Amino acid sequence: MKNIQDVDSTSAAQNADTLLLNEFKNLFYKQVQGLKAKNAGDYLSTLKINSFDSIQAAKQFETITQMYDLDYTIVKFALLRNDNRTAEVEVEMKVEKINGPPFEDHLSVTRHILENSEGKWLILESREINYTVLRPKQ
Repeated sequence: MKNIQDVDSTSAAQNADTLLLNEFKNLFYKQVQGLKAKNAGDYLSTLKINSFDSIQAAKQFETITQMYDLDYTIVKFALLRNDNRTAEVEVEMKVEKINGPPFEDHLSVTRHILENSEGKWLILESREINYTVLRPKQ
């Protein structure tokens, strides 16, 4: 039988996990909003990158957003592990072309390593682990 203190500490831990999960989700929602709005500053502010990588990321962002109007939808979000310094999440995202040259609408599953840098969680590394082409619209 659990005593009141055990129940309280379990509830506190669950609340902390929920808050952390929401913080991670908000990071990715901010990234998606940056992509949809074609706002490089918002998009890049979600990444922990050095100066060389930031130039590459900015160029890639600019290329994609100039060529296409894309819709991004987070389908699933899972926290795989976390500690005070790092976390690993898996995000399934649906990407569909609104306007632009030929493009494969798709679902992608990507694993992201997050790092807590000065009290702020940022995306440190991303690795796509699954890519499924969606059937073209008829």
